[in-house]
Amino acid sequence: MIKLLSHNLTLPILLVIAISVIIIAIKKNRTSKKALSSQVSVIEDWKDVLVEKPEYENIKTGNHILFFHNYQCPFCKSVNSKIEKLKEEYDFNVSYYNRVFANDENIIKSSLAVECAKEQNIFQDYKNLLYDNFANLGETDFTKLAYQSGIQDTSKFRICLENQEKLPILHRDTRIADSLGITEVPTLIINGKMITGVANSELLEYLLSIN
Repeated sequence: MIKLLSHNLTLPILLVIAISVIIIAIKKNRTSKKALSSQVSVIEDWKDVLVEKPEYENIKTGNHILFFHNYQCPFCKSVNSKIEKLKEEYDFNVSYYNRVFANDENIIKSSLAVECAKEQNIFQDYKNLLYDNFANLGETDFTKLAYQSGIQDTSKFRICLENQEKLPILHRDTRIADSLGITEVPTLIINGKMITGVANSELLEYLLSIN
């Protein structure tokens, strides 16, 4: 009789424990999402800036990241690495914007260099080489990096850089940053949600998942 009673009580107790665990997990998840959401601000007209990027003019749907950065920022390199890793799990588009500060010659020259590399369809490799040299941009041979990144016409690259042919792009990117109130790097806008500083992977994944 005692064994039967004990058996009959075990199942309800286990059921109560299971329900309690589920409720706690749900509350914890809600709290976590609320905490993550509190780290971002909303940019209502974020898609308007895509018009300024001709290569993205046909992108109307899906996840989109606007990454404001420069190549003298070690935290930008960290965020860039997280973005590259997320590409393995999520489908999204990335627009890179050079946040240039007018009084910093190294930032201006490195940003011009990557735009000249992009003209020859070498962007990712050259960008990553610049990130690797962020601490020594003042001593960097940008033409040598062009050769290392696989650029075929280094003479064309050098002329592009020396003549500052891509300066209007830097002005455009900086104007866009100013219009959005972006004064610090790194800054990300993910589907209209803006984050400044080094965002952790959990926050980035959360923002990509709620599109």
